[in-house]
Amino acid sequence: MYLIRHLKQVLKGAFDPNIAWDLPVGDPPFMANEAPIGTEHGLLRNEAKRLWHFVKGADNATNKVQKEKMFIQMLEGLHQDEAKVLMGMKNKTLNKMYKGLTESVVKEAFGWNDKFVRPE
Repeated sequence: MYLIRHLKQVLKGAFDPNIAWDLPVGDPPFMANEAPIGTEHGLLRNEAKRLWHFVKGADNATNKVQKEKMFIQMLEGLHQDEAKVLMGMKNKTLNKMYKGLTESVVKEAFGWNDKFVRPE
């Protein structure tokens, strides 16, 4: 259940047109973490709880420079493959990274309506 919740956050961030990222367009400069999977890096499922900081209008206490630094630190702490997923979410290009992953597939998988919420 824990993993599904964070997967939903990433997919919603990638496909929901109402979510705008308060980060510069494109890929930030960061050093990819080349450590083997399972060593020396964080996990996207653990970092997902901090994604709200980067949504436009969600965290007005943190300035843009701090947000950019936090995002870069997050990217550098993740395995390079998970960092690519995070970049795909932010750039809303996950559908280009994974064949068959579309907005309609995501909505159907989680029972979401066009507002990316589950109807009551």
